[in-house]
Amino acid sequence: MSSTLIQDTDGSPLLFMIIIRDNTEEKKQRQNKCMPTGWQIWERWPRNYEINQPLNIISMVLDKILLEAARNQK
Repeated sequence: MSSTLIQDTDGSPLLFMIIIRDNTEEKKQRQNKCMPTGWQIWERWPRNYEINQPLNIISMVLDKILLEAARNQK
């Protein structure tokens, strides 16, 4: 939807021109194009920060625990 104010020669408002366009089909087509496939999601999975950050922390903690356990066994 868009609107434009049309003014008289002296600058006073004369009328509004309003254009309404149904773009439902265009939105659906764009959404379908932008919607990633399962494979595209899987390809991006390892690079996802929200997943990798907690996993990195868990991995570091487990490494530290295993290192301490190995030191204590000697």
